Amino acid sequence: MEKKSRSDLEKLTKEGLEDYAKAAFEVDLDRRKTKADLVAEVVSLQLAESDATRAADAPDPVLSRAAEKGKTRLTIHSCNGMDPIKLAVNGRVMEFPLNKPVSVPSHALPTLEAAGAKFTKE
Repeated sequence: MEKKSRSDLEKLTKEGLEDYAKAAFEVDLDRRKTKADLVAEVVSLQLAESDATRAADAPDPVLSRAAEKGKTRLTIHSCNGMDPIKLAVNGRVMEFPLNKPVSVPSHALPTLEAAGAKFTKE
């Protein structure tokens, strides 16, 4: 649903604000509040939604840093029925999810291969 400006929201009735919030954000507003409070609540819902969208579209800073530190980005598709995959690498247990891009230390690749993991490098 299209985002509305504050002035557009202020033109709506309390009922209109409630209908918009229900349709756009699946939220029930309390019509007993003042109209200004309802408008502020809808504006905050819109901001929260745009922040969430922006965060989802942003590159993962952990994965970006990992790529700089001798790690390999890959997606593990299967590993002998394990989900998630837990492997001991150099005395440390590491856990990797299936079918999601992850950063794996380069020294862990031989262990993954020995465990029968099927993966694609990115």
